[in-house]
Formats: sequence, structure tokens, C-alpha cells
Amino acid sequence: LVHEEDRDLVVRSWTSAVESKTPYELEHRIVRSDGGVRFIYTKSRAFQDVSLGAVRIVGASTDITERKLAEEKLQQAQKMEAVGQLTGGIAHDFNNLLTVIVGNLELIYESVRDDSPLRDMIERSMKASDRGAALTQRLLSFSRKQTLLPTDLDLSKLVVGLTDMLRS
Repeated sequence: LVHEEDRDLVVRSWTSAVESKTPYELEHRIVRSDGGVRFIYTKSRAFQDVSLGAVRIVGASTDITERKLAEEKLQQAQKMEAVGQLTGGIAHDFNNLLTVIVGNLELIYESVRDDSPLRDMIERSMKASDRGAALTQRLLSFSRKQTLLPTDLDLSKLVVGLTDMLRS
């Protein structure tokens, strides 16, 4: 019944316990007759009768599959929590950078003549900064576990905006 990937571990552990006359304690997987895999915790002790050349085993095995699955879910939740915290920190720093960029773009925009070709580049940069700020807000919402509200999006405007930016 022992899962193929766990067999060597079980044999080594059991052999060591018998030779050292110490209790055997191990978590491993088994494969049931229906093909289902279960996690088992086994604790036992071998008693050897030298005169009979036999080994008697006393112990118990417990199905710990539900506990193992709960542990895996907890680990996954902890990972997601860490990702959320990291995302929040990055988004916060990025938002601070965007504030400086937008502020400088606005100052440059005001100092450039109306007929300057730079105005168009500055406007596109400001729109890109706005998209970056919107992304930052979504990242912060994710990190705070806030529900994101769906919004309408004019895809043609978005594509035109990206095309202008990519062309330049």
C-alpha cells in the first residue's frame, strides 16, 4: 500500500528502528485500492524474539490526510498574505514615484509653448502616468483585499493611446 515515492523512506526508517530497537514513527503516503492517495502517520515498535527468529510489531496508524490538506491550505494562505503585503509595499513605492513624475510633467507642460511638439509627448506621458496610477490603485486594493469594482473600458481609445506611445 505504501506510495511508490515513499517506499525507500519507509524501508530505511523501519529497518533503522528494528536494528536500533527504537520506536518507529513516520508520516508517509499510501495508495488505496480505489487509487486514492492518503497520508498516514504510523507509530510502532518492533519486538524481536531471538529464539523464534520472529519480529512482533505493536503500533497504530492514523489517517492524517485532512490535517495535511488543512496545513497545505494554511501555507498557501500565508503565501498569499505575504504576496499581498509585498504587492502593497511595491505599489506604495511606485505610487510615490508616480507622484514625482506627474508633478514634474505638469511643471514642464506649463513651461512649454502651446505650439511645441513636446506638448503632445508630455500629454501622452501624463496619460501613461494616469494608467500607472490606476494600476497602482488596483495593486493596493489587492493587497488590502478590497473588492475590485468593474468599470467600462473603451478599448479603441486604449489601443489608440498605446499606439501613439509605442510609435514615439
